[in-house]
Amino acid sequence: MSKEDLKLLFDTERQILRRRLKALFPSGSPYRPDDGARPSKGPHGRRDKSSREGSGATAAGAAQPPAGPGRRRALARKPHSLKGLVTSMAVHVVLLAILLPIVISEAPVTGNSDTELVVRFITLPTEKEPREETQPKAPEVVVTPDPVPEPEPVPTEPEQPVEPAAEPDPEPSEPAPAEPEDHGLAGKAPAAGSGDRSPLGARYGEKAQALLRYGGNTSTEHAVAKGLQWLADHQDRDGSWSPDRYTDHCHGAHRCGGVGFPDYRVGVSALALLAFLGAGVTDAEHPLRPNVEKGLTYLLTVQDASGCVGPRKGNYMYNHAISAFCLAEAALLTERDDLRRAAERALEFSALSQQAGGGWDYTAAQTFRNDLSITGWQVMALHAAQQANLVFPPELERKVRNFIRRAVHRNGTSTYADRGIGEGRRGVSIAAVGLLSKLYLGWSPRSPEVERAIERIMRRPPDDAGRVDWDHTYQSSYYWYYATLSLFHHGGEAWDAWNTLLQRHVLPLQSDRGHRAGSWDPDPNWIGAAGGRVATTAMLVLTFEVYYRYTPLWKKFGLPDRERTKQ
Repeated sequence: MSKEDLKLLFDTERQILRRRLKALFPSGSPYRPDDGARPSKGPHGRRDKSSREGSGATAAGAAQPPAGPGRRRALARKPHSLKGLVTSMAVHVVLLAILLPIVISEAPVTGNSDTELVVRFITLPTEKEPREETQPKAPEVVVTPDPVPEPEPVPTEPEQPVEPAAEPDPEPSEPAPAEPEDHGLAGKAPAAGSGDRSPLGARYGEKAQALLRYGGNTSTEHAVAKGLQWLADHQDRDGSWSPDRYTDHCHGAHRCGGVGFPDYRVGVSALALLAFLGAGVTDAEHPLRPNVEKGLTYLLTVQDASGCVGPRKGNYMYNHAISAFCLAEAALLTERDDLRRAAERALEFSALSQQAGGGWDYTAAQTFRNDLSITGWQVMALHAAQQANLVFPPELERKVRNFIRRAVHRNGTSTYADRGIGEGRRGVSIAAVGLLSKLYLGWSPRSPEVERAIERIMRRPPDDAGRVDWDHTYQSSYYWYYATLSLFHHGGEAWDAWNTLLQRHVLPLQSDRGHRAGSWDPDPNWIGAAGGRVATTAMLVLTFEVYYRYTPLWKKFGLPDRERTKQ
């Protein structure tokens, strides 16, 4: 439609509107606009002859005679005509309002112009379809205590060895696999005597077969026998082993060297007893059984009414944790009621001294510090208690699971402590502690996070020369003990390789001279300084008892012994 057409339409609408206004306000009305006249009609609706004749004068601007009373009466008699007139006017006003901006929006077009109004139909964008909402993944809620502004506990001498700092690796992005919660503790097994899956391993009756099957030999058994004899020769009359006064039992000029801290007398005694129990020295006819009886009697006498084993001085939770482990295993092996009661009281004290975060600190005080090294011994006590069907507070296991989930990471590393001494520190030796704790708490030996930890340990195989530079190599009897147990429970080629290097580098370290024959020199670091020769010898004897001490967890889980090169 051209601009001229729009103007014509505009003028037409204006004229129509003018006529409607004249009809609404007839001649003589005070509201009638004086912009034109319309011929009047008679009383019967016919146009007056005089009006027709005077139309030209009206158009020239002559005054219109006023309407008579008959016109006003006619309007009053027809209200429906007035209503229709107003409606028509409203419609034409709207049309004029629409056309007016178009007519005056542009300057008049001059010349022969064919300007046209182009009407475009634009599709308005519709509202976007709502995105499909995805339910956000709920984060794992870890209940941790609100820190209380208490002063940081100052550990009494002697200080514990702290893992050297290590660069943390980034966590893998893959989600954590589901844990086998329904299995309970992985160490929970059928009753003793059920053959290959006995909680006693092969300590009784099938030791030779277990040695052959899992990589032991006459050399490892000879080392165990010599180590146990050395421990028996250095036991005190009360059944304990003194970390610093054991040399009183040395004869002649060839006295043993390498003493430890006296505060750990109870814990070192329990560790030595575990070495005897690991070899199955509970038979009535075994020549070393009296040493076991005296040692167990000593632990029973130093347990107080609340269940704590040993005096509450220094960093005594190491003593209690290792003693609880020993009592639980002794209850399993001997089925003595007094040992069962003592072990259950020890676990009750462990529950009372457990930190709100699920781990344990150097003492029973609520410091909100969780130490993975101490917790590792407590987990082993819990493992043995499950095998012996001991009764203990259920929150003990629940809380320690929560701590292990936080302290042991999916990339294979572990954190030594979450507060205070050793906070945030990582290293391969504490990674071995974390790995064994996960295995004993039910993680599958073939789960991805376990495989990652195994890979880290295999990068640091046993190396006796590395013990001098422990801050960087992490080599120590403590590391070898935890790593050996973890790899044994994992199985496969990794265990074969580790076992070969263990026998190659650690067996030759056992002394064969003088009164120290059968023992191992303490580590030249503060792990060796804490426990001395007694603790180092006991821990390495336990390390070489691994072939028959327990049934491997991969077998308890019913997993195949995959990737083995040795049959």
